[in-house]
Amino acid sequence: MEDSLKDKKEIENTFFEQMGEIYDPEIMAPITDLGLIYRVELIDAKTVEVDFTLTYPGCPWGPVLEKSIRKTLKRKNEWLEEVITSMVFDPPWQVQFAKEELRVAMGYPI
Repeated sequence: MEDSLKDKKEIENTFFEQMGEIYDPEIMAPITDLGLIYRVELIDAKTVEVDFTLTYPGCPWGPVLEKSIRKTLKRKNEWLEEVITSMVFDPPWQVQFAKEELRVAMGYPI
């Protein structure tokens, strides 16, 4: 893998890990563990795009999560100028997207 692509992937992975500090307000679990982050892509040297979803389309917490994603990434990466977020519902979130330990803790069969 080309060094620049490797560096880009490492930065995107770091962003993903940083979003693990953001908790879903209803389920009280990290949004990364729930599988709510669908895409993290460094677009250029100062811009990242994040596609995320909600546990259900009518969930009222979408704007809160969106703001938390932007605020967290900018706070942890002062060099970022823009965090572009998109709330998406394709594919629709399913409990199988959550980490196995979390599904067990929530009472879902494995």
